[in-house]
Parts: sequence; structure tokens; C-alpha cells
Amino acid sequence: MTTQQALQKLKDGNTRFVGGKLEHPGTGGARRKEVLNGQKPFAAILTCSDSRVPPEIIFDCGIGDIFVIRVAGNVLDDTVRGSLAYAALHLKCPMIVVLGHSLCGAVTASIQPDEALAGEPDSIASIIDKVRSNIPATMGKKYPAIIPTRQSQKTPWQSSPRLRPMTLSTPL
Repeated sequence: MTTQQALQKLKDGNTRFVGGKLEHPGTGGARRKEVLNGQKPFAAILTCSDSRVPPEIIFDCGIGDIFVIRVAGNVLDDTVRGSLAYAALHLKCPMIVVLGHSLCGAVTASIQPDEALAGEPDSIASIIDKVRSNIPATMGKKYPAIIPTRQSQKTPWQSSPRLRPMTLSTPL
């Protein structure tokens, strides 16, 4: 499958979702048997952990159709990079999608002043720091509370020449 065909499959599935005409393809017993010995997803999707944005549903995909990596704030660390590399190199996914969404809690928290986040545990503060490190410096002018913790670190798109921004035109 080509990248364009994979993108069209995602667009078609999202159109069904938005229109309330889900088909729920590839979820029956036959499909479960088919994927027992391996998977051949047509896309890898990095998305937020937010429970309101389940890729399998918003793209109307079945078991084994998409390889999904979910992490709060779409934080790109070594584990996520390794998962995406596995999907591309070993599963031969023709496309990688980085799926964002509105009202992300991790992004919202990252633009709060440090004082507002003082009671957060280290595990959550770590996510916020990673999200902040990928906010362009120009955002600090609009949101003065934003002070990236790793100003010298490049964004994922700058550090990986293979990532190309793609945008679906249909609303999720």
C-alpha cells in the first residue's frame, strides 16, 4: 500500500466516523484469526493518551489495521521513537501520523505558570517539561509563563528529517 492509499483509508474512515456511519471493519473472529501470526498495519499513529481521541474509532479501523502509540501530550522520547521505527522498518508501515487534538490536558498544563503546577508529582511534571521543550520560543511571547526547559533541543520535526507534517482536512 502506498502512503497516499493509506492516507485515503484514514480519511475515508474519519468521514464515516464524522458522519455517524461506522462500519467497524475487521473486528470479527475471522480477522482475529488472520492476525494471530503477524500484523500488517497500513499506518502508525502517534497520538495523545486522551480517552476522547481513540484512533481505531475515529478512523473506523479494525484489529491490526493501525499501529498506535499513545502518550500524554504526544511526547516523543526514545521509547516512542523506537516504536515508530519498529512500525516503519519491521512492519513496513507506509505512513506515520502524528495526531494532535483540541483541549489536550498536557499541552494546557504546559502553558501554565510553574506556581500553578507546584503540587504535581514528578511523573506528571516530567511530561509537562517534555511538552514545554517542544513549544517554539515564539510561543513565550503570547504565553509568558512558558519557559522551555531544553531550549537547545530541537523539536521532533527538526530532529527527524523523515517526519513530514500532514493534515487531515476532515474534523475529528
